[in-house]
Amino acid sequence: MKLKTSFLNTIYFSLILLIILFLLKFLVLDKFNNIFEKSSIVDVKSDEFAFELDKSDNLYLNLFTDPRTEIEIDFQARTSKEDIDCSKYKFKPDNTGGLIRKFKVSEILGENCNNVGDRVYYRGTINIKNLDNPSIFENEFTYRIIRKLFSWAFKNSSRSLYLKSHQPIQFKFFFNTKDKYKKENENIIILPSSNLFNYFATTTYLFNIYYNDYQINNYTDKDRDTNIPYLHFSRQLPIYKTKNTLMYPDYDQHVFKTLKNFNNLKVNYDLIHDYEITEDILRQYKRIIFPYHQEYVTDDMMEIIKNLLNNENNLDLKIISIGGANFYRPFKINKINGKIESFEYFFTKYPLWKYGFNGHGLSSECTFENEELKISRLDAKKLNASLVEQNQDKNYLGNYFLGEVAWKFKDPEKTILKPEISEDFFYDFKCINTQLQNQDEYFYWENSKEKKFSSPLFSIHQFKGGKVLQFNSDGAGLNFYLHEQLKEKFISVFK
Repeated sequence: MKLKTSFLNTIYFSLILLIILFLLKFLVLDKFNNIFEKSSIVDVKSDEFAFELDKSDNLYLNLFTDPRTEIEIDFQARTSKEDIDCSKYKFKPDNTGGLIRKFKVSEILGENCNNVGDRVYYRGTINIKNLDNPSIFENEFTYRIIRKLFSWAFKNSSRSLYLKSHQPIQFKFFFNTKDKYKKENENIIILPSSNLFNYFATTTYLFNIYYNDYQINNYTDKDRDTNIPYLHFSRQLPIYKTKNTLMYPDYDQHVFKTLKNFNNLKVNYDLIHDYEITEDILRQYKRIIFPYHQEYVTDDMMEIIKNLLNNENNLDLKIISIGGANFYRPFKINKINGKIESFEYFFTKYPLWKYGFNGHGLSSECTFENEELKISRLDAKKLNASLVEQNQDKNYLGNYFLGEVAWKFKDPEKTILKPEISEDFFYDFKCINTQLQNQDEYFYWENSKEKKFSSPLFSIHQFKGGKVLQFNSDGAGLNFYLHEQLKEKFISVFK
């Protein structure tokens, strides 16, 4: 009898324990779990090279996210002057969070974007909206406090933990249709479109409620054999997540900002993608503009630049280079039957000192020092300044001139291209070399013991066949109009 009673008591307490555990999970753990943003994975492919599509081609969307969401996709055409709305779609994922869709390019463009000229690219924006934000987040003040607490608690964690937000999770991806090149102006802007296929190659991995945003691109394995490239297939659309993105989250916006700067200067220009240029095309222009951070260049592109600057018949030629890391690394374009099949990005560096340009590439850290440019961040935003270097302590306009910085190297003994005259202006960058080995062969030291040197905002290199006007940082090229002397100098030599 005692044995039977003991057995029944065990069953009874076990049932009670199971009920308690169930209630704990339902009332506490599930609710706790629901306050965290779930990982979203998005992949978009196309029938052909994503930037040379026909209107009869298709895009293929593969998406995985929280099933308790609503998904909106907006398509726009970005021209050199504005964004034009093309079409909009709305979906709900299945009960596992999956969504697979096919879009015909002609339907995406619709009536508004069917014949848009002067186009930089088409852009798709995916907004993933949570349909069950926890009630604890309804109060904005409470939400901010909790977000700050979790941000502080996990700031040194190897895994990221993000609270659900009132704002949707957002991804942006890029594609284009094939246009026939036509010369209409004496200036040409070379769009760094091939760089997008490296910078915006994003994959997100899921670890229950914990996850990291990873980007698989040319910087994933910096210790590999430099002969091994990062390969990106041309049908895989460039895509990135607008929040918590590790690589150049505003790259496309900064390119557009440069176009707006030249629009404000009343400069008329043609547009061409970097993978399209030939020497015959560029030889027709007086001014060739690399608008922002053309980090990757092919051997053919560098050969074209060399040939143009060595040609005595090109005395009126001006090449404008905007960005401290322009012409920094090589990449290769692979074609099959004349169509671009893939891009190969290498981690090696071009020896820019052998071309007579200022260059970025050795481990140095720079600050901007010009006390005359004191201004608040709010005022800078009103002036439409682009902040390319984050986490700056000082609160003056100098922060807006940073980014990747190029500096003047000592002339090497063997050169591929040598300028006849080089002039440098506005030595506002103060730098220190952080490499342990001796770099005396490269730098003009101001303090050789502490490895300190200065670098100019702007340089002019006169070659046998024309000039190179070089902005020596990303920010200087984007925000030159905020520095009155720099603005006057650039405009005077650009004309």
